Amino acid sequence: MKFTKIFLLLFVASVVFNGCGPAKQYVKVDRMPEFPGGFKNLVAYMTQNVQYPEAAMQAGVQGTVIVTFIVEPDGSITDCHVTQSLSPSCDAEALRVVKAMPRWTPGMDKGEPIRVMFNLPVSFKFSNDEDY
Repeated sequence: MKFTKIFLLLFVASVVFNGCGPAKQYVKVDRMPEFPGGFKNLVAYMTQNVQYPEAAMQAGVQGTVIVTFIVEPDGSITDCHVTQSLSPSCDAEALRVVKAMPRWTPGMDKGEPIRVMFNLPVSFKFSNDEDY
C-alpha cells in the first residue's frame, strides 16, 4: 500500500525590488528583507503552517503558487496577492500563511529601512513514502 506524503517545497525568489507607489523605485538595495531567523526558519515556518487543501489533494492538483507581497519598513507584510495561481484552494492556503507571518527584518538602503516587493513561490507536491 502506498502512502502519500505531502511536501512543501519552498524556495525564495526575490526578483522585483520596488519602492511602491509614488516613492522611489529600488533597483538595488543594500540589504534584502529577511524572515526572522533567516531562510531556514522561513522554510520551517512554511512547512509547519501550510496545510495541503483536501479539495486539491482529491483533485490531484500539484504545482506552485507565487505570492507577491510588500515587506514594509516596520517589517510588516502588506499587499499580499497571488501572481501565479494553482487552484482556488491552494491559492487561499498560500495567502493565509503569508498573511499570518511574523514581522520580517526590513530591507535597508543607505541605512534606512525601505519597502521591498517580495515574491514567494510555494510548491504543493505529492510524494510516495516508498521513495525514501
